[in-house]
Amino acid sequence: MLNVLEHSEMCEITVVITRYFGGIKLGAGGLVRAYSQALAEALKKLPIREKIHLYAFSLSLPHSLVGEVEHHLAEAKVQIKQRDWTDKLCIDGQGSREALAKLQQLLANLQHLIQYQDETQAKQ
Repeated sequence: MLNVLEHSEMCEITVVITRYFGGIKLGAGGLVRAYSQALAEALKKLPIREKIHLYAFSLSLPHSLVGEVEHHLAEAKVQIKQRDWTDKLCIDGQGSREALAKLQQLLANLQHLIQYQDETQAKQ
C-alpha cells in the first residue's frame, strides 16, 4: 500500500483498509495484491485538491491610485481580506508566491508612491 501511495504523488493522506475473513485464504502475496488493488481503485475515485500556501501582504496607497491598483490586484489574482479607508487606502490580502510576485511586478512603476510588504520577502 505504501508503494502505491508513494507513486501516486499525493500527500497528507491516510488509508485504512479492513478485511473481513470469510472464505478464501489469499496468502501473503495475495494480500499484498488485494490491498494494493483496493487502494489503487480508491485513489482513482478520490477527489484531489491542490494545496497552495498563501502569504499575507499589505499595501498602502493614495486615493488617486485606487483604480489602477485595484486593476493590478485583480490581474494578479490575489485575495483581498480588508480595506481601510483613511487618509489613504490600506489593503490587507493574501496570495500564492507566484501571485504576489506578479503583483510586485505590476506595481513596480508605482513603488515610489505606495508602500508594499509581503511575507514572501522574509521567507526567501
